Amino acid sequence: MHVAVAVGAVLDLAALEVLDGLADVRGHRAGLGVRHQATGTEHPAETTDDGHHVRGCDHQIEVHLAALDLGGEVVGTDDVGTGGAGLVGGFASSGSFTRTAVNFEAGAVTRLSVIYSGVLVLAIVWLLAPAADYIPIAVLGGTLIHIGLKLVNLGRMRLLMQTTAADRTVLLVTFIAVLGATHLEYALLLGVGVSIFQALRRAEGFNLDLLAEGPDGHLVELPLEAPPGGRVVAIDLQGELFFAGAEVLERRLKAIYDGGTQALVLRLSHAYNLDATCAEAIAQVARYARARGQHLVLAGVKPGMYETLDRAGLVRAMGADAIFRHEPLLLGATLKALAHAHALAGEGQDSGTGYPDG
Repeated sequence: MHVAVAVGAVLDLAALEVLDGLADVRGHRAGLGVRHQATGTEHPAETTDDGHHVRGCDHQIEVHLAALDLGGEVVGTDDVGTGGAGLVGGFASSGSFTRTAVNFEAGAVTRLSVIYSGVLVLAIVWLLAPAADYIPIAVLGGTLIHIGLKLVNLGRMRLLMQTTAADRTVLLVTFIAVLGATHLEYALLLGVGVSIFQALRRAEGFNLDLLAEGPDGHLVELPLEAPPGGRVVAIDLQGELFFAGAEVLERRLKAIYDGGTQALVLRLSHAYNLDATCAEAIAQVARYARARGQHLVLAGVKPGMYETLDRAGLVRAMGADAIFRHEPLLLGATLKALAHAHALAGEGQDSGTGYPDG
């Protein structure tokens, strides 16, 4: 369907003075190649030409209501869109959730299905376009509602509503936005934004667990609710290590030393994405401990994290003997780090259990 504009240009060879004879030459030079059209009219019945209209006058332009002339003088936005796409080496297309759903329900397995369905729709429109006028709008609306309902996966929605608060929030925000937004893409962008925000909230958190040494030498994982107070303490640091949590991490580790701990083993096997800010926070903790005659030992340091610590100068500042790199054997590096920490604290491994007092 073409959307007509109010003014359409008609190609008139005579007006352009193409292939004309000498009899067609006029002295007022209102045709092709005129430099400036002077104000005035050629015939009394004509209106005055625009004094600043270059290379033409108003009697060479048809001004009329939008009508379908045989010459095709109607200019539409679709012509401009397809022409512009061709200029940049592309082709005009459109995307639709409902069309995708229909293709999928029909058994589509590749992207070529979109092209095939487009060709099929083109053929149907070309051959049966007049018959489409007899399809009731209610039938088309019912078809769209049916397709929309098939897009709803109740089982998936129930799972999202029951799993986590973050999933539930993203689902509800997107659903409400789809109902109220003026454009569908705004609702989708809002849902994506909420999802990214929820992911960042989860990523900025880290967790500290106490690895208490049992009488049989096994390590027992306990929640770290307060500084444990033992001379040798092992802490399992889990989560993302980037700038958002650096200050809190530094404060909590220093509080352990303030409780009387002489040697702290920090297990990093389950810590990820260490950045410069968190590396500096760990370095500050190491300097804080050294100034008080205390010790910090790192355990389970993976290769990528070790390189980050090395570039940050922490390996040189702490000493390579205070950093135990990750080993395939479960807790292998942690047990070695604990033995080293007991030696630094000047006690045998059996003399400090690491359990909280009381």
